[in-house]
Amino acid sequence: MKSRLFVFGIFLSFLFAHTAHSQNMLVLKKKHTAKMKTINMYDLLTIKLNGKDPVKGTVSLITKDDILLDGDAFAYKDIEWIKTHSTFWKGMGRSLEIGGALFTVVFGLNGIIANASPIYTQGNIIFILSLVTVGVILEIISAKKHSFKKGWNVEPLIFPQS
Repeated sequence: MKSRLFVFGIFLSFLFAHTAHSQNMLVLKKKHTAKMKTINMYDLLTIKLNGKDPVKGTVSLITKDDILLDGDAFAYKDIEWIKTHSTFWKGMGRSLEIGGALFTVVFGLNGIIANASPIYTQGNIIFILSLVTVGVILEIISAKKHSFKKGWNVEPLIFPQS
């Protein structure tokens, strides 16, 4: 029994070893308020650089001078705003959109099999459109823009490797 627990402990330490070496994070703070947002490795971000198009990607490295999104380095001084995405609300919105698409297929097949005319009733259409509409609204709400012109600034927290 003890050997199983020991092997399980070693397995868990290897499983979570990737998080132990990458504890660097980016802290977005708003001046004169207590508002704060932390950005960790592998978070999905959209970055707008001064005078350029927005770039969307996953954080692959955080250093004291720049941030790497999918291997491309961006200096903090060149960033105009950073948009973060709430994974929970974005996932809920996407799930509702997929549910709307699936119900469209199910209601369509049901109408065809039952030889109904019209295939989609008014109640079906209202239900499908409400699912898709709420899903789109949740995806829009899930994104939060942190503009440096509106008082947000960035502070990288770099912990020494041991």
